[in-house]
Amino acid sequence: MIRPGDYVLVTEAEPVYITGAVLSPGGIYLRDQLMLSRAIAMVGGARKEAKLSDVKIFRQVPGSTNQEVIHVDVAAIKKNQKPDFLLQPYDVIEVSEAGMFSSSRIGSTLMGALSGGMTGAISNTSMLLPTRVIY
Repeated sequence: MIRPGDYVLVTEAEPVYITGAVLSPGGIYLRDQLMLSRAIAMVGGARKEAKLSDVKIFRQVPGSTNQEVIHVDVAAIKKNQKPDFLLQPYDVIEVSEAGMFSSSRIGSTLMGALSGGMTGAISNTSMLLPTRVIY
């Protein structure tokens, strides 16, 4: 039991940083056995254009100024095809965006091109039509 005047040792949590195609990029504090999929969920999850098949984790090599880059397939983790990945203090997680013509984004890319093209075509043809002003 803690009584007034007792000293209590409070350990400070170490951060993990998440950047890229997530809803709220930033730092979160490492708790017991924090797994990669939970860390991504803690920042709101991945955006729809995220490339979850190749999430990079930058980890400092102990006793060195070098860092290693670890590639993790979070899409396979979500499908229970691979085990989740245990994070360490000061890991930097980068969730990159898929390319415009990747399988996850091709539909939105084409729809944007078509809708933009149709809008342009409509506005251009309206300039060709005669305009009458009636008073």
